[in-house]
Amino acid sequence: TSPPTFNSVSNVHYACQTYIRDTLITWIKNKAGYKASDVCADTVIWTTFTYGFFVGNNQISAGSGNITNGPYPNIPDGICEWTMKINFFIKDPCNNQSITPGTTSFSVIDTISPVFIDFPEDITVTCDKIPLVKSPIAKDGCTQNVQPVLKETSTQNMDPTDCAHYNYEITRT
Repeated sequence: TSPPTFNSVSNVHYACQTYIRDTLITWIKNKAGYKASDVCADTVIWTTFTYGFFVGNNQISAGSGNITNGPYPNIPDGICEWTMKINFFIKDPCNNQSITPGTTSFSVIDTISPVFIDFPEDITVTCDKIPLVKSPIAKDGCTQNVQPVLKETSTQNMDPTDCAHYNYEITRT
């Protein structure tokens, strides 16, 4: 007649990185490290989980899933620091249920800069062969669609009678 009991676990913290969602799913499948027991039964049944994503104290989304096969949470895109608080539901064979405290958390902070994966090389060209701007491509573990900002400067003199009008440098960063 008593519901299952469980141990306490520590909250976890990660730097935002590629495959952080896989890490989160593994953490959920491992029940955040919780172990449960029941005084009347040798086994307990871990059923579902509920979660909420928070930025500071503001909840930005929530959901639930089956511990074994989801659906699992999608990582908030473009948010540098977030916490997911989770509850796991456990029952014994007599359907007595326990719920872990909703204070168990998986926190992520973005401390890793985006990485350029396709950046144009430095080149020297003649005036009539200046290529179009090729946008660099970047990847980031916390933001799916990184939009690099292009800045262009030129040393070209606007006076066509000056040599610096024809011999100049364009810098694109």
